[in-house]
Amino acid sequence: MALAVFAAEILVRQTEPLSLTALLLTAILTTGYGLIVLLLRGPLSVDPKLATQRDLFRLSGAIALGSAATGSVYVSALALLGLIDSAQIATAIVRFWIGEVVGMAVTLPLLFSITEVALRQRLMGKLGRRETLAQATVMGLVLWFVFGPGTADQFKYFYVLFLPLVWVAARDGLAGAIWANALIQCSVILTVQVGGQTALSTFELQALLIALVLTGLFLGVTVDERESVAENLRHARHLATAGEIAGGLAHELHQPLTALTSYAKVVSLISDRPGDQRPALQAVLEKIRDEVNRASEVLHRLRDFFRTGALRLEPADLSILVRDVLTKIESSGATRGIEVSLTSAGDSGELLLDRTQMSIVLRN
Repeated sequence: MALAVFAAEILVRQTEPLSLTALLLTAILTTGYGLIVLLLRGPLSVDPKLATQRDLFRLSGAIALGSAATGSVYVSALALLGLIDSAQIATAIVRFWIGEVVGMAVTLPLLFSITEVALRQRLMGKLGRRETLAQATVMGLVLWFVFGPGTADQFKYFYVLFLPLVWVAARDGLAGAIWANALIQCSVILTVQVGGQTALSTFELQALLIALVLTGLFLGVTVDERESVAENLRHARHLATAGEIAGGLAHELHQPLTALTSYAKVVSLISDRPGDQRPALQAVLEKIRDEVNRASEVLHRLRDFFRTGALRLEPADLSILVRDVLTKIESSGATRGIEVSLTSAGDSGELLLDRTQMSIVLRN
């Protein structure tokens, strides 16, 4: 980091190489950036995936505090070295601070998107889409409209850049906002350094950029958070559905299991009787088989219904269905002193219904 800062002092600010001034300014900036690193690792620790607004607030806070402290020391050193007028210290600190905040707010998320697997995958997933191509085209046209050759008044339309930025951030979240911010920042640098635009000062452009960049980042994070909440809600619904399936299966399987227990006791009693009890045992075993088949059918049908909501409609006589259900429950009612009777208005004819689910309804 110190080598990068030193190179910037020599190449950009054109400080005399290997001079005390270059070494001192390099030490100040390196220490200042190190302070920001300590903030991001300590009291303002940030998840590089920037998955929440809390992370973005902390990142912005660390950048703002660190840049303000670094700028104050750096500009004061410039004044002590006689490189700027002491009367310009306050203005220079503000300009330094805004420039640093904009640069880091664009660069740090971009570096995170390269080094963090989750962000990188999301960013790569956006490439090659028609919508991404359309977004890039619109962004390029707006940048040309604002920064391209023309009258000086074009810069008053800087706010138009919010439109494609909001589109990208709303559709692609933080990953989209990051590349859009980088594209806008590069365009401003080219405009000022190559195009020779003088309608707005660099300071004014940076002041506009800080609003643009932070808007894009916070909108992108908000969109990501909303998608995360929606995904968690879908997961919670799946768990709730699983709970409903478990509860429904437990309820519906209780009766056939109870019946199987009763039939097992009957088999035990019959087998203890003298003589040939095969016909009686055969009748009970048929009932056991029927209960097992019914339990299996209920299990599969309820599972299919909870998963897909599908119905298996087929013609069935409702009167016969009611009688079958009553036959299965009348013994249970008799043990509780309940007499079950059926009054029918005659043959109801065939109806289109889900036989298993209708049996469950009647039985309940």
